[in-house]
Amino acid sequence: MRYKTLHTSFTLGAVLLLLSATPSLSNGLSVPADVIAIYESDTVLVDAYPWPGMTLRVVVRLASLDVPRTPGQCQAESKRAAAARRFTERRIGSLISLNGVRDGDDAGSVRANISTQEGMDLAQLLIQSNFARPHDGGESKGWCRN
Repeated sequence: MRYKTLHTSFTLGAVLLLLSATPSLSNGLSVPADVIAIYESDTVLVDAYPWPGMTLRVVVRLASLDVPRTPGQCQAESKRAAAARRFTERRIGSLISLNGVRDGDDAGSVRANISTQEGMDLAQLLIQSNFARPHDGGESKGWCRN
């Protein structure tokens, strides 16, 4: 079991090191990626292709965004989170571009801007549809009515 934990930690560390050291990810160029799964409206699992012949499977969270979560703090938040996830499923497609990739706040994840195949910014689409709010740190305002 100890080997598996060490191997997993090394693998996650190597992925983050490669992503942060990859020039095409750090200088603002787009990195193509295939969507494997959608976890939340702002969180997807992708196969990213930073260099020819290289594939990195990684969890990507949208940068600077506050979205409702599942399970929510109340029924209204849970319903909104489910609707936001369905919105992301309809809009994102199977091929996306990652921009501005940086370390995530969870082990093995990264933060990035995500563009759809049509070039639309997913974060802006979520904000315009009232499924998200801009967020630059600190406590979330929450999604439940007081």
